[in-house]
Amino acid sequence: MKSTGKTGTDEARQYNIVLIMTDQQPLSTLGCYGNPHNPTPNLDELAASGLRFDNFYIAGFPCGPSRGSLMTGRHSHSHGVVNNEVLLEPAIPSLGQILTTAGYDMAQIGKWHLGGQTYRDIEGAEPYNGAWGLRRVPSDEGFKFEKVKGGGGEDESQHGFNAKWVGGWKHYKEYLRKVGLGKIVEKHPELGAHHILPSAGDDEHCYSQIPEQHHVETFLAQEAIKFINQRKGNDTPFGLVLSFYGPHLPVAPPRPWDDMFSLDQVTLPNNHYDTMEGKPYEVRYVGPCYMLDEWSDEQFKDYIRRYWGFCAYIDKQVGLTLDALSEAGLADDTIVIFTTDHGDMMGAHGMVWKWDHSGYEEILHIPFIMRVPGVTPEGAATSALVSNIDILPTLLELVGVDPPAGIQGRSLLPVLSGQQDTFRDRIFCDSSNMNITTYDGRWKYVLNWQPRDIDELYDLENEPGEMNNLIDDSEHQEIVRQMQEQVFNWLREAKHPYGDVIVEAARQSISLSDYPQISLSDYPQAQANMNPSE
Repeated sequence: MKSTGKTGTDEARQYNIVLIMTDQQPLSTLGCYGNPHNPTPNLDELAASGLRFDNFYIAGFPCGPSRGSLMTGRHSHSHGVVNNEVLLEPAIPSLGQILTTAGYDMAQIGKWHLGGQTYRDIEGAEPYNGAWGLRRVPSDEGFKFEKVKGGGGEDESQHGFNAKWVGGWKHYKEYLRKVGLGKIVEKHPELGAHHILPSAGDDEHCYSQIPEQHHVETFLAQEAIKFINQRKGNDTPFGLVLSFYGPHLPVAPPRPWDDMFSLDQVTLPNNHYDTMEGKPYEVRYVGPCYMLDEWSDEQFKDYIRRYWGFCAYIDKQVGLTLDALSEAGLADDTIVIFTTDHGDMMGAHGMVWKWDHSGYEEILHIPFIMRVPGVTPEGAATSALVSNIDILPTLLELVGVDPPAGIQGRSLLPVLSGQQDTFRDRIFCDSSNMNITTYDGRWKYVLNWQPRDIDELYDLENEPGEMNNLIDDSEHQEIVRQMQEQVFNWLREAKHPYGDVIVEAARQSISLSDYPQISLSDYPQAQANMNPSE
């Protein structure tokens, strides 16, 4: 059916949609969210013309679960992509399918990550030369998967995105061959998507050895611009998802963006010197991301400044894309959204990258900016607590399309139009089917259930850095009980297929005394640099 273009209250013009995503971009990298060095002037300009969300959280982690939740309006246990490489089943209605049926021309350019393994047809890659995905198999104990041959990866049009599909793997390699870089492709079969020939590892200063004009992010932006230019004079509404692969690791932007910012400009996060005393065993001893023992302050600072540079480079591509939208005369009829799939630790808690057992703000709390002509006020911000399962139902209401059954998100239209400044009482995030985080605007509780580990309770109102785990604090046991009960209630209400399994695991008591812990006194540098008041 055709979209009616209704906003839910009045007849409105028929909107196009441009959804721009990055991968692994924390709030702290955007100027409009407080970065003092202005790495993102184009995104800041978008925020100045639209609505910035200050309490926006993902519903699933990592990339695949978060993207699945955005595209379907469902929690990961409902859409089935509870971890990376799981195939999103075509039977689950998603953005591309729904709007194609409603008469839209839908394009997907860049990272998809819902079609199985990305790095395909590499001789010797196991199994199936890398051409595989994960499909769920029956189990009473929890989500179980097996590798099956096939899936589209990043290479094939999927889930209703039929007007244009460009990925960063096969299509990018084809582009490199066309511009005379075929020898590099043959020498480096892993080239593409996130793997853009870093000059060194993330523990050293590094940059992409692919020049800026041929880097994958430049390629994707130019493909998006081509699609936008082709829409001139076309009355059929369109939707475009432009999904960049960066600034996801390796943090190796093309030159000169790697040293756009200096080490002197970087201040380590207030919660950097975290010994993980009283924190989950899985994070401190098992996770690959805790580097306080291994990296110097200078290594952390170099990582952070390269991250800013990577974000600045992508921001340039965002600006070019939005300029093309304006030059084509389409901006006044187009909803524009910017967000990401999750964050990066960027030195917080002594960590870099991300880890499944983490409910930290740096990972789950992400940027979200939305501009809806005629609806959103210019340069406004909202503190409403929102989940990324709310994006799809919001878009559907704005364009007058009925949501399919099973959507668990809710439309944000009352927040967008200024009718209300609150939205959710709490959010829930399922991380890799291993832990569940709930946050109510003050208290954050993390249930680490698989494998069973120390749970976490943080008071973000009084200690936003999440340094002090209050889970065993005698004064907060009633809060712990209430927060755990909220998780149990959510498991029932959201019809989690393994809710009973999770509750049974949670009932197995575990405390800080069950694991060896480190003391702050073991880290003189941390003692000297940590300000307990921050």
